[in-house]
This record gives sequence, structure tokens and C-alpha cells, in this order.
Amino acid sequence: REVMEEIDRFDGSTLPTQPQHGSGGAWSYSHSEHELASLLHNLDLNSHFRMPNVYYNTQGLLYSEAMSYRQQFPPPPFYPRFPSPETWTEYR
Repeated sequence: REVMEEIDRFDGSTLPTQPQHGSGGAWSYSHSEHELASLLHNLDLNSHFRMPNVYYNTQGLLYSEAMSYRQQFPPPPFYPRFPSPETWTEYR
């Protein structure tokens, strides 16, 4: 019902507003969520494929913020049935 009321208020000349980060609070990082997620995604890929020659500045602000973001919002398990990549490998 609320969604339909929101659609009815939309007149075509303005875009409906959406919260940017869910909680309604101010974004506490200096990098965008996309930048943090992109770095974390690359780190996960490098770790999974064992690419040790990829260098990241672990002293930099982007890396520090990404690690803080990961602590605050940990990734979901691989699958509920497979809480880690190791359990998936054992299953196969």
C-alpha cells in the first residue's frame, strides 16, 4: 500500500528519494561504498585464486576503511549449507 502511494505521488518531473546507506546515518567513510566493495571483492578473488603477487597498500586509507567496513558488515557465508570454502571443497 505504501509503495502504491509513493508511486501515486511521483509526478514524472522529480525522482523519488532513496536512502543511500540504509541506516539513515551519515556515511562514516571517506571512500564510496562502491570503492570499498570493489577492493574487498578483488581481495577475495586474489585470495581464492592464490595470487600472491598482487600488492595492496595495507597502510593506505582505502585499505584501512575497507577492512573496517568488512568488520562492520561481514560477508554472508558461502551458502548456509557450506559456511566456508573448505566445507564446500570437502563436500565435492
